[in-house]
Amino acid sequence: MEPFLVDERVVFQNYFCIYRRKVKLQQQQHSFDIIGHPNSNFSAALIFPFDTKKKTVTLVKEYHPGDNSFLYGFPGGLFDPKKHTSIVDTAKAELNEEAHWVAKQWYPLTSEQGILQDKYSRNRLHMFLAIDGETIDDYQPRDAEEYIEIVSDVHVHTLPRWVYEGKMALPSSCLVWLGLEKLKEMGWIEM
Repeated sequence: MEPFLVDERVVFQNYFCIYRRKVKLQQQQHSFDIIGHPNSNFSAALIFPFDTKKKTVTLVKEYHPGDNSFLYGFPGGLFDPKKHTSIVDTAKAELNEEAHWVAKQWYPLTSEQGILQDKYSRNRLHMFLAIDGETIDDYQPRDAEEYIEIVSDVHVHTLPRWVYEGKMALPSSCLVWLGLEKLKEMGWIEM
């Protein structure tokens, strides 16, 4: 049972693009509003910056307009074909810009396809583990609408509690589990 695309059109375009998608499923037609970032090739990077000696991560505390609150999360951002050559390049640039950090080693935590942001999104998240970085002074400027505080030296055992308490949005919550699993696999932490 494959869905049949009947029609798709842009109904709103600003920071996000909203599409009205009509599909036929099991002899019935349905309409859905779908969001995405077409100028970013529907791709974003999210980075888990980990210090192997301290067993800590560097997070950002960032304004989330949807909830009108500040939440903890991992550095990340959208692919920009004018600035980035690849999604890995996006990850490196966003880590520099948001966390003022440069990593020595990189590991992908998702396939090249990435993870669908949510049910009503075309965006895919590409998640990475960044190991043993250093803080830099010559970082790139942040985007004007980003209100970010860098939160350094957060112990990895704190992360599951913050997910449970709702202190992180869903993409960062997903990255907590992917990052912790990779760190256990590599022998850098025990949980």
